[in-house]
Amino acid sequence: HTSAETALRRIVAVLGEPLPSGPDWHADLIARLSRDIPGERPAALPAELAQALQETRRFRDVAMHVYDQFDPARARLAVAAAAIVANHLRASLGAFRAALSQ
Repeated sequence: HTSAETALRRIVAVLGEPLPSGPDWHADLIARLSRDIPGERPAALPAELAQALQETRRFRDVAMHVYDQFDPARARLAVAAAAIVANHLRASLGAFRAALSQ
């Protein structure tokens, strides 16, 4: 997830958009890039991919900070979400780049 998030931060910077700030900036970054900005740019992330990224983000936070409340069922959801990210992120960002080039 951290690698994907770094890529998303770079995209926002290249687009000249301000990076989200505050305690929810990680979630806000994904949400922002999953929305069209009419007249400026299409969404960079389709809804399913954005949902998967939100799931991997949540699990990263749990894995890093909440050791005593680890839930294996949540880990299964995160693994499934990670598969979606791994299988779709490159193509989605390629389509986004192509849309910007038009």
